[in-house]
Amino acid sequence: IGHGSGKMKDSDWIDDDAGLLGIPGYDHPGKDIYSESDIKLRAHVVNINASYNFWPIKNVSIGPMAGYRHQFFKYDVKNTNQIGYDLYDPFFTIYVRGRTLEYEVTYYIPYFGLNSNILLGKRFRTNLNFGYAPWAFAKDRDDHLLRYKLSEGDTDGYAYIANVNANWNFMAHLYLSIGGEYMKIHTTGTQHQSFYAGPYVGMTFDVDDKITSSQLLLYGMITYRF
Repeated sequence: IGHGSGKMKDSDWIDDDAGLLGIPGYDHPGKDIYSESDIKLRAHVVNINASYNFWPIKNVSIGPMAGYRHQFFKYDVKNTNQIGYDLYDPFFTIYVRGRTLEYEVTYYIPYFGLNSNILLGKRFRTNLNFGYAPWAFAKDRDDHLLRYKLSEGDTDGYAYIANVNANWNFMAHLYLSIGGEYMKIHTTGTQHQSFYAGPYVGMTFDVDDKITSSQLLLYGMITYRF
């Protein structure tokens, strides 16, 4: 459970917007809007797994692993600095102070894989594991507060997780641990968009949706064991 802050970067592309601004025959392929905003992030991440190790040789173990990972990220977005390109420059280049958007995404990842330990003497241990999720699910909710537009996505796909860490008992009761993990999530599905107020209230439509995430974790710590 934690929180953080940073920048959200948002790019919009349109293949063919002829007539969108009242100019018939105008074609503007490519990026039309780019913005950066301040964000506050709240996150909840739970990972539960179990493994069973066989020791084919004295210092090396290997065995199956199964687990479930649940991730929830919520972004409160404010102070948006937006740039419009080409014809959109005079219409959509603007700075908006205050809350502009709320976004949240949840990942549901049941996985299985292999876990291995390597013992080097009595003081050094290395752990490696790899997990694969053939059925990963992602749901997100994107509320454009200024446009009264709500977009909700429901997607499924796959994910994989690779983890390596090492522990060194360098003094009595003291252990140094270093490690890293990489996770890739790729899902596709449908996004439902609707206007809940404003001039387009009641308008709804569905579009193809893709939700992906690449996550890298590096860590180091010293622990004392009684």
